[in-house]
Amino acid sequence: MASSPYYIMVSDTYNITDFVKTVKDRDYSDIIGLIEKEIREASRRSVFVKGAVKARQQGCIEYAEKLKAFLAFMRTQAKPAGINEWDFELFRPVAENMIQKKKFESEVLNLFKRK
Repeated sequence: MASSPYYIMVSDTYNITDFVKTVKDRDYSDIIGLIEKEIREASRRSVFVKGAVKARQQGCIEYAEKLKAFLAFMRTQAKPAGINEWDFELFRPVAENMIQKKKFESEVLNLFKRK
């Protein structure tokens, strides 16, 4: 089956909470792939296309940055630099799922303890 040249975003409103809720129960490789596609599409929508100004005003650049932090977390199981506590906490359900699937060690939950 040929793939479409267009990617339909998980969150076309550029909402990291919606994205995480949608992907939290998926497999590790699926999550990584969706994050990468979502970053690519959010970035693409922010420049040189019709509607880029509106997309930037709606937060696509900030959304892509949060997705990059999510991708870093998924790859390293470490808290990415520059992410706020609120956004980082959104990743907890994904971490719990990855622990259940034996992709992450349980110690990763220590990252979510408030200091």
